Amino acid sequence: MVSTAQFIAGMMKFIDAEMLPALPVNQRWIAGALVYAAQGQAQGIIGKLSENPIVSTLKLIGADGMIDLDSVRAAVKSTCQKNGALEIGMPMLGQFKLTEKNFDVLFKHIKAEAAGNEAE
Repeated sequence: MVSTAQFIAGMMKFIDAEMLPALPVNQRWIAGALVYAAQGQAQGIIGKLSENPIVSTLKLIGADGMIDLDSVRAAVKSTCQKNGALEIGMPMLGQFKLTEKNFDVLFKHIKAEAAGNEAE
């Protein structure tokens, strides 16, 4: 279990280390600004997600805001194995493709945040 703050911090480190460097400098500036603007809303977004009946039934996010990272990771891993990479289109930035390996790195960053350490 990880807190929402740890989850968000891990995601931000993943974006900084893995996604933004892959972009050309001008796009990196745009994406970086958008990501950091969205970061302030992430807590509320996750809070709304916790109210989703499916998320609630599966107990992926507890009433205390703690996220069952192991269950989320298992679901994402299974989905990647069955369906391949997740492709996300972003206006002005192009396509991002997140593979099972990318998600492994993302979860490593989140777990490192939960442990209070940098991901290696």
